[in-house]
Amino acid sequence: MNHAYVCDKQITNKASSILDSPHHPKQLMATADSGASGIYIAKQDMAVVSNPILDTPSTMTHVQAAEGSVMSSHATGDMTFKGMPDIPFKAQVFNDLQSTLLGVGAIVDKANVKAVLSTDGIQFINKDGDVVLSGPRCANTGLWSIDLQAHVHRPTDHHALSVRPLPMDSVGDLVAWWHASFGYPVVSTFLRALATWLKDKIPGVTLERAQKYKKQIKCITSAKGHLNQTRKNARSTQTKTDSYSRTRTQKHNIIVHLITDQERNDMDIAHLLHDKYLMVFYSHGGNYIHIELLDATTEFHVLRAYKQGVKFFESKGLKPNVQRMDNYSAFLAPAFTEFQANNDITVDRVPPGQHRRNKAERCIETAKHHIIASLAGTDPDFPMKGIKHLMPQMELTLNLLRQARKNTKMSAWEQLHGEYDFNAHPLGPMGCRILSHDKPENRESWGLHGTEGFYIGPSLDHYRCYEVLIQSTNRTRTTDTLSWHPDMLSTKSSCSLARLRGAIQVVTRAITSVGPGDITHQSRQEFSSLANSLSTLTEALRTKVAAAVAQQRVSPMTGQHTCLRTASTASNHRK
Repeated sequence: MNHAYVCDKQITNKASSILDSPHHPKQLMATADSGASGIYIAKQDMAVVSNPILDTPSTMTHVQAAEGSVMSSHATGDMTFKGMPDIPFKAQVFNDLQSTLLGVGAIVDKANVKAVLSTDGIQFINKDGDVVLSGPRCANTGLWSIDLQAHVHRPTDHHALSVRPLPMDSVGDLVAWWHASFGYPVVSTFLRALATWLKDKIPGVTLERAQKYKKQIKCITSAKGHLNQTRKNARSTQTKTDSYSRTRTQKHNIIVHLITDQERNDMDIAHLLHDKYLMVFYSHGGNYIHIELLDATTEFHVLRAYKQGVKFFESKGLKPNVQRMDNYSAFLAPAFTEFQANNDITVDRVPPGQHRRNKAERCIETAKHHIIASLAGTDPDFPMKGIKHLMPQMELTLNLLRQARKNTKMSAWEQLHGEYDFNAHPLGPMGCRILSHDKPENRESWGLHGTEGFYIGPSLDHYRCYEVLIQSTNRTRTTDTLSWHPDMLSTKSSCSLARLRGAIQVVTRAITSVGPGDITHQSRQEFSSLANSLSTLTEALRTKVAAAVAQQRVSPMTGQHTCLRTASTASNHRK
């Protein structure tokens, strides 16, 4: 719980006078106050705050005025001045504040500038002597004021709070939500994207916030898809030898690979795809990965999927002229080569058995890991037949996390499709359990207001709509209103220890928020009953721990016999 102070004795009265002054606009004027210990935004000026997050009882800041009144913050976000674009200031929104207060000390300490107050106005001067922020002094009240509309960057995502009611109560939960929406990528990949091509594009998530809650997004779900064998030659004890450099030339435009039966078994998701095959296209120039699904590996199905992939890149202005392909039998069919010849596509095949010569191999591994991690984060009841509906968002998030080759400040997705608008097409964790709203004309007067289902991706053809899979009919639906009910995200992992830790944190916050005024004569008995229930649960946990410890106390001889039986069984199997 944070406490701050406003020390000006006449701050509220003078602030009201400034708002009524004819020389100042009524909405976006702020008071530069040397007694305020932070930047406090009035509710009517919330438009200047970017990345706002609703405060909880544990994150609220309580501001006490000189007359003794106490106000609690409603939301916390960032505010950036045009003269200091690289310095985000922490801004807190108060519903009961009459006008916005800018703490002079907070600005001076954060930006390392000098404040000069005079009879004419106030100026903030940086080390180079440039005035980065200024404002006049009101002749009626004697207070210094700053025009927010002229000096503050106006964000475009300040309505994100009211648009998407999400199941979270902290900034860490918001970061974890977006990390799950991107398919649980590797933390370093997620941070690198936030630092460059996704900077200031995801509502409520910045690089600083993601770094602060890095431990919260480093979850077991991500490791299920991205955990690899430890690399060789790490801290090697061998003597290093001089290496020579090789010149690399860009030869290929589109690289194609078909995941065969053996590779699908290696992915351990053959039973998840339900006899679906994947054809992976990789654009070297755009660093873009495209995936086509096909039912079988016959010449007809492979050629149809290949034509769809070529048509996709042609529609984005990347008509393939050189392709490197494997020696799969379907790729050698006469109809296949005829199509390539008619479209002026030169084919460069890798030597037999030398798959590593195909540059798409690393991209195939990246796509595999992303698909597996995304599937690991779906709801336990998500139908496996619906996985094909998750492929569009898998490709979307996969390429949003990949850096474009020509312009390193944008993602591979942006290079082909344009900038992705997270406010117009919000994302959610793939396979998350939801309740889709049923419109009044489609339900009875006393009927339920929603239908259970699963989120499968954004509806890119609609504004702020979602594609969902209805559980009862196993059909997709486009909806603009839903409620989220995540499973994996709320527990942060699939282990009982993590679930228990999360539950204890929730109970701790609830107990901390109980005040003396909450325990009345009528509710005293109910509070006592809850306390007894907590004691009973604690004792039950102690009993389970003691039973587990007793069970693990196995004698050395018993453990040896167990190992011998296991080894003998393994030997018989080998025979």
